Amino acid sequence: MGSHPLAFQLSLSTKENSPKFFFSFKKGLQDFANDYKIGLTGGDLVKGQYQISVTVFGKQVSKTLLRNNSRVGDIVCLSGQLGNGLLGMQNFKKHNRKNKISSAYLKPKALIDYGKTIAEFASSAIDISDGFLQDLGHLSKASNVGFELSSSSIPYNSNLSLNQCLNCGDDYQLIFTVPKKNIQALAVKMKKKKFEMYQVGTSIKTKKIYLDGKITSSNKGYKHF
Repeated sequence: MGSHPLAFQLSLSTKENSPKFFFSFKKGLQDFANDYKIGLTGGDLVKGQYQISVTVFGKQVSKTLLRNNSRVGDIVCLSGQLGNGLLGMQNFKKHNRKNKISSAYLKPKALIDYGKTIAEFASSAIDISDGFLQDLGHLSKASNVGFELSSSSIPYNSNLSLNQCLNCGDDYQLIFTVPKKNIQALAVKMKKKKFEMYQVGTSIKTKKIYLDGKITSSNKGYKHF
């Protein structure tokens, strides 16, 4: 995290051969390329089982944020509200169309400028693709620390329960840790850029995740296998 996207490559395997399919697919690619001002530089197209693979190439423009540098005493921060991806998926399944709610699931925004902004101040970071607690667990394992969280500080969609929002995937918000000495300067920077930032907990020595003083599971998120 902390890099700027430059270009992407696409590999597409499909049995489709209708102009309508490829026109629609092309439009989606063009929208993606225009949103992030990057171009398609190559890839592969074959007939076969439907599969899409996209690789984005970027350039480091600031300190690269990894998962393994959080230290005891760091502040755990969150970039925005949890649960919008899940609510968007539920809405799309019900109405089968893109709208303001389902867009969070169908077309989540990559927080590129946000990542570049926090890179100067943060010690570690990860995006939320599998669920807040599960991805926080990845940070815990990589950094060899635990976390103490306060549920009252965690922003989540009020149409869902806190438990749903802590474990659902497809939010793509950022979890990051910030040394205490940097938190005030970062808060000032974020306010100037009008970026949301929520302080939701602290890094601790015990390698477990606590929510309101109770140990919580980090294995209830999306399962890849």
